[in-house]
Amino acid sequence: MSRSPLSTGALVLTAALVLGVSAGPATADPPDTARPVPTATSSPAPPTPDPTGAEPTETEPTDAAPTPLPTTPAPAVPDAEVDLRIAVVYEKPAYAAHEEVRARATVTNVGTATATGVTVMSTGNLHDHEWSGLGGPGVTLEPGRSVEGTADGDVVDPGRGEVRLVVTTSSIEPETTPADNTVVATVPVHIVRGTYAGVVYGDNDGSGAKEPGEELSNLTVRLIGGHPGDEYTVATDLNGRFEFADVPLGWYVVLFSGSDWWLPTIHFELDEVDDPEALIRGARRVGGQLTATAAFTRPAYAVDETAVMALTLTNGDDPAIPGLKALCHSPLGVPVDLGELGREEGTSLPGRTTKTYFVTYRVTDAAVRAGHMAVNCVVGSPPWVNGEIKAGAVARVPGAHAARALGRLLRVLPRDDQCGRCPPPTVPLVGVKVYLRSQLTGQVVARAVTGAQGLFQFSDLPADLYDFGVVGPWKAPATFVVAAGDNTDNPTTVLVEVGPDQPDPDPVPPDAGPPPGGAPAPPGDDPGDLAVTGAGVGWLALTGLLALVAGVVLVSRAGRRT
Repeated sequence: MSRSPLSTGALVLTAALVLGVSAGPATADPPDTARPVPTATSSPAPPTPDPTGAEPTETEPTDAAPTPLPTTPAPAVPDAEVDLRIAVVYEKPAYAAHEEVRARATVTNVGTATATGVTVMSTGNLHDHEWSGLGGPGVTLEPGRSVEGTADGDVVDPGRGEVRLVVTTSSIEPETTPADNTVVATVPVHIVRGTYAGVVYGDNDGSGAKEPGEELSNLTVRLIGGHPGDEYTVATDLNGRFEFADVPLGWYVVLFSGSDWWLPTIHFELDEVDDPEALIRGARRVGGQLTATAAFTRPAYAVDETAVMALTLTNGDDPAIPGLKALCHSPLGVPVDLGELGREEGTSLPGRTTKTYFVTYRVTDAAVRAGHMAVNCVVGSPPWVNGEIKAGAVARVPGAHAARALGRLLRVLPRDDQCGRCPPPTVPLVGVKVYLRSQLTGQVVARAVTGAQGLFQFSDLPADLYDFGVVGPWKAPATFVVAAGDNTDNPTTVLVEVGPDQPDPDPVPPDAGPPPGGAPAPPGDDPGDLAVTGAGVGWLALTGLLALVAGVVLVSRAGRRT
């Protein structure tokens, strides 16, 4: 009974092994060379052997294609080619050295293919010239077509006696005959000369006209420019006269030196037309003669109103000041109407006289957001070059409010290099008290202490212009703008330098204790910089108490067992 299952299992195993061995040959062809097994339907019939013993012969298939007849080859077509030619002419047969020269180039495609990216370039003694119409990415030129371009410029080194240009044209496609792509074009140039002369006088009485005895002698006069460019120097004689003879025509600048008078810088063109002698007026320097004050006629304005600023000028000396003008601007970028002080010829202020001039300004939305408007002026005859008398005024535009105003306090460090245009190095000041003082009432209206990176913040203030203060040994700018809205996206940078110690406007008595709300956090201990652990102090105390109670219970149980 026990053998039957075993014998049956052995029999099954033996059969499986026999089937497995016979299922595959000892060697096999690779997959790509395995021979297909012919089937009964696809196997051809074996050939019948010839009883004579002759070898079987192959027969031509009945559907074979006929042999093609010989044909004559087509003649070869030559490849199309690009062939550019250039010609250059000048618009005049000759030029004076001070004239602008114009050349014209014509490019023709004499080839059989279209040329693309056709351009013209040149070198020579024509200053800073470019070929209009034939520059940039170039043009497309079909066979047999032409295109023109021009170049303008001033003559460089006219002493050579000619303008000489080497002009070349090219395209993206290569050429088999590039020899006619370049030409040399010349045109004669001659130097024309003329004379510049004038008289210099000092306007003693401010009349604006030359009078006997006002001639300025022994002044140095410099003439710079011309074609070819050069510099010439002469001195005025006893009659204040000077002359530059036989100098090349062209544009010049005239400079004067050796006098206490203010003399203008003159720009002029010397051409082939004979001009009369120049009459050049010297003016008294008004730096110590003129004073100015400014104030708005009202303390406050509303949007779209016309603000009026009174600019009061005083001439403290006897001579009149002719040609008096002002340059005024607003930091908000709104145009200012200068009135009489804005005329091209200016105005005249008599000696020992005080006069008020009115400057007007339209109040804009920008002034409303800033809470104020300011106008700053420079007065002179003319301003900056003969007088830097400055005056300005501020008026309020109430109504707007600032939720927050963010700033950053930075200390300017001494420069350690020779880079005059580089911004100065800075470091943030941390833990420094800053404050704002109202320019209207003189009261401190906001306080803050700088934190990380020198940042500080003022909150809930009317938009306006405030006086800015820093407590400590610092010299700070005078003003701080608080604009309407939330200004935290664009902090105002305040740069300070080491200076006299500035007292705290809110001194704390020695016995007063810490200020309300606690002392400011020292540097590095900003509460906002503390790590968030997720566990409060109360939970830590409760955990400790539970642990203590559990220990007491365990100790008492151990004692009872003992």
